Amino acid sequence: GRHGNLPRMETNRLVTEGPYRHMRHPMHLGLLFFPLAFAFLAGSPSFILIIAPAEALFMLLMIKWVEEPEALRKFGDAYRHYCRKTPWFCLKKECLKTLFRKVERNH
Repeated sequence: GRHGNLPRMETNRLVTEGPYRHMRHPMHLGLLFFPLAFAFLAGSPSFILIIAPAEALFMLLMIKWVEEPEALRKFGDAYRHYCRKTPWFCLKKECLKTLFRKVERNH
């Protein structure tokens, strides 16, 4: 993460290929499902109903208040244009099928 001991993989160019062609935050989409999957595996109704949604809300707020403004500062008009044509997340069936197909090809 941003404040951990491991170095971040910084990029000096706006990435719009691969999964980023379909949504601006594909990695976060996976991270949103992680607590929900854990809750189901643990069989914890309170985790499913309280903690997983709270974590999802926290992540969405971090994207809105930290990551999006940071990308705007770093990439300027190119990021604004990217935002106009690319949604935050894409949960449409066609989009998810395309993303998972690309993941399968890489393994």
